[in-house]
Amino acid sequence: RFDIDLSRKNILWGVNGSGKSTFIKLILKEVECKEAEVTYGNVNIKKIEDSCIAGNIFYLPQKDAEIRFTPQELYINTCADNAERALRNAMEFGVKKELLLSEKIKNLSLGNRRKVFLALALAQTGKCLILDEPSNHLAIEGIRIFKEKIQKHMGGFLIISHNQQFHRLAEFEYEVRNGKIYECN
Repeated sequence: RFDIDLSRKNILWGVNGSGKSTFIKLILKEVECKEAEVTYGNVNIKKIEDSCIAGNIFYLPQKDAEIRFTPQELYINTCADNAERALRNAMEFGVKKELLLSEKIKNLSLGNRRKVFLALALAQTGKCLILDEPSNHLAIEGIRIFKEKIQKHMGGFLIISHNQQFHRLAEFEYEVRNGKIYECN
């Protein structure tokens, strides 16, 4: 039996191919959960309507979308109340303002694209962030900024990573090994 509370700060790590993505699919209810209990606060996720999950969880997959909007347009259309915060986050990651205002996301470098989507995730308020391999395509400075910002996030999060670079950022750490999840705390 394995329990995880998405209202808390969590990290799940394991080698590539260990089942981390399958676990995300369980949380997002893309596959049925038979032997584990996933909760949001004290409510079993199986009992939560899909629309509530969508409204309370922000999922950032490993592969960033190649969107034909500028980052500013993305922010305005997805988080209008926090669009300025998302823009500020992206600039703090080192993305130039002119790129945020005029360049299509699909034309950005992989590093800048990842920063744009992390800035969007970190602008969310009141949502659990599920971030799959958030350090993909980030240089050392980008990873440092991400660590600083995620520590200030007021909601729960689940960071999924293939290495332990986010060690000690969360209240709970888990490792996927041989198809099972082990608590590391």
